[in-house]
Amino acid sequence: MKDLEKAMMRQYNYQRLGNHGKTVEAELAALQKWTEDWVLKKSGKLTISVENEIKQILDKIRSQ
Repeated sequence: MKDLEKAMMRQYNYQRLGNHGKTVEAELAALQKWTEDWVLKKSGKLTISVENEIKQILDKIRSQ
């Protein structure tokens, strides 16, 4: 789901611009919540495979 990764990266970069005082973990938690809402809005359901993919992308962002 390449669209999911693109959307998460775009949202994360947008969040970082406006939240200079937040910690990385707080930003990632907000990103996870936003992503879950985005997936629910887009497909109507949040599956375990999508949740695993979200976690993988979050780990990738965390390591950068």
